[in-house]
Amino acid sequence: MKWMIAFILLLTGCNTSRMIKDNNSYSNITATFSPGAFEQVKDFILAKGERRTYRNFDNHNPYLRFGGYEAYLGADIGQRNLINDPALSDFNELTILDRDGPVRYYIILIVRSGDLSGNKHGIRKGMTEGNVYLLDDYGAGLPQMKKNLPGILQKLLASVDESR
Repeated sequence: MKWMIAFILLLTGCNTSRMIKDNNSYSNITATFSPGAFEQVKDFILAKGERRTYRNFDNHNPYLRFGGYEAYLGADIGQRNLINDPALSDFNELTILDRDGPVRYYIILIVRSGDLSGNKHGIRKGMTEGNVYLLDDYGAGLPQMKKNLPGILQKLLASVDESR
């Protein structure tokens, strides 16, 4: 049955990343994690981080280990930048992995100016430019995620500041 659905999607030219865009399980966290803070973390990971693949969607993600967590960047054009090459595109997704916590994945998405018309990866219906969002793609529950996230972000920003 799965192969039949995949075949129909292929025939109709359906873009699965567009299907995800209707998922409204997200929250604006700009007051907690500003666009400037997102860019600071992204730049630091690109300059000082390593590379590691963490999902089948893409490979060779920019990566940083900090305070018992792992942070990965994802390209803003999705699989069109399969190897996460900074020369091909920017990064609009920061995924924080907590292997031992009650929530495993914290996916943070920045929507920059021009991203809505640029059909950037991960943008959901109702998001606006100039904001940062927390996505609940795995059904962990936004209230629990939002409760845990400030402490995690504090450790991430401290790690970035310490390493400068």
